[in-house]
Amino acid sequence: MILLLMPLCSFSQYKEDVNSSTSYRRIITVAAGVTALSFLADNPVNNFNDKKRTPFLDNLTDVTQLPGDKYIAAPALLLCYTSARFTNNKTLQQTSLKSAQAFITASIATGAIKYSAGRARPSSTYSSNYFSPFKSGDEYRSLPSGHAATAFSILTPFAETYSKWLYTIPAATALSRCYKNEHWLSDVVTGSAIGFLSGYLLTHNKNIELIPSGLRLYF
Repeated sequence: MILLLMPLCSFSQYKEDVNSSTSYRRIITVAAGVTALSFLADNPVNNFNDKKRTPFLDNLTDVTQLPGDKYIAAPALLLCYTSARFTNNKTLQQTSLKSAQAFITASIATGAIKYSAGRARPSSTYSSNYFSPFKSGDEYRSLPSGHAATAFSILTPFAETYSKWLYTIPAATALSRCYKNEHWLSDVVTGSAIGFLSGYLLTHNKNIELIPSGLRLYF
């Protein structure tokens, strides 16, 4: 009986791994497709925002963009983890650690892409098609949105663990950066995709782990 159960257990685990792998590929494919399509809407969305600016929305987006500020989000995450340790909340501890790993991963990815892409911000005098790779200056760091990546990477593990409603926070952050003319639509979609995928994969895929020396993949 034991000899019969062992292959069945192995097959069950194999089937689960295959299903998970298929799900991850599907999510990545959708994220890549949405990101690619978003480049087509850069100018229309930017023109729409220019016509819809109001004092109320200006003040509102001043607040909704804050979760993407790494100087606010990182200390808040550290405080969350410290509180979890103090109260011995194991679930919150693990979620906070996954969130921190996702944040670091997304930060490295966005930093590298920003520098290598050199895309001009919509607030500059250049068009959405202007790219100057490796050019210095914050004016050429539009793609991807660091605020969107930060907000999604930090909050995705919490949204997946506690409530999907938490996704409204990073979504609002991404939209606010576009509204404020700091990024093109494709910038915030790309940043959101990087942040979401970092948080989602590190939360659900036990074969991926961030360690001091790099990213560890188990096969």
